[in-house]
Amino acid sequence: YVKFYNSATVTVGTTAVALTIPVPAGGVVNVPFGTTGMRFGTGICLSTTTGAADNDTGAVAAGEVKVVTSFI
Repeated sequence: YVKFYNSATVTVGTTAVALTIPVPAGGVVNVPFGTTGMRFGTGICLSTTTGAADNDTGAVAAGEVKVVTSFI
């Protein structure tokens, strides 16, 4: 799971999650945010975890997930 936070710093498992994106094993996920995007007023942080729950702290092994993002 890729989790986005509206925060300048994150403690995974504690900081409130703004958006969780499930990523299937061996899969690719493209999330179109449309023309208006998604607003993060405080900051943009992200994490990857092995579980969907906001309080999940399961570590993903190095090299298992690639994330490409952009912002305006």
